[in-house]
Amino acid sequence: MEPIEITLGEALRLAAEGRFPEGWLFLPSRAVTLATPALVVEYGADADARSIPFVATARGFPIEGLDKDLLEDVVEGARGLQDPPDDDLLLEAFVYYWVYDAFLPARGAPAPTGGGL
Repeated sequence: MEPIEITLGEALRLAAEGRFPEGWLFLPSRAVTLATPALVVEYGADADARSIPFVATARGFPIEGLDKDLLEDVVEGARGLQDPPDDDLLLEAFVYYWVYDAFLPARGAPAPTGGGL
């Protein structure tokens, strides 16, 4: 499958709609907004999962985001705070999980104790 270039906001909205492809999201840097370019590298039965990060890096997206299942889990966590979640909440929930490996407990929540990149 050919990697798909979209924005982070589009990727989060696809996940919220249950339409994010089976694959991984990659980013060009750790500084993200809704408009940040993103790359979706799909995996399928014929894909070698070990090659996915190399494909993304070769295209200028060296930072691993989350895979489809985790993105959908993050969206569900955001839905627990607001249903439907708006784009800003989706971004905040994504970043919180991505950085702290924890679901966003409330809008504007501080960093959990003892975690983070």
